[in-house]
Amino acid sequence: MTEPPPPSTGSQPRPEASFVAWMLIVIGALLVLLCGGCTLTLWGVGLFSLLESPSGGALGAGIGLFFMTLLIGGLPAAGGAILVWAGWRTLHPLKTPRTTAKTFE
Repeated sequence: MTEPPPPSTGSQPRPEASFVAWMLIVIGALLVLLCGGCTLTLWGVGLFSLLESPSGGALGAGIGLFFMTLLIGGLPAAGGAILVWAGWRTLHPLKTPRTTAKTFE
């Protein structure tokens, strides 16, 4: 007869948790790349147009563009960064002093 596998020490997450963690990382990375890239592109276009015609109206439009893109694209990019962090922490949990002490016993 075969022996059952030894109990897990908790260093490897369960397969379901690992799948969810990778999904969080992938979705978060897509949000950061797409929303953050679009936001930076619009900031670059706004800065370029502001440098071409530095009138009072262009300055107000540039500031409005900055804050609007920060709201529309920056918040989802920040949410994506939080998703990437949460997925990474699920795959690599922080070791508490109690779990570190158990590994040396």
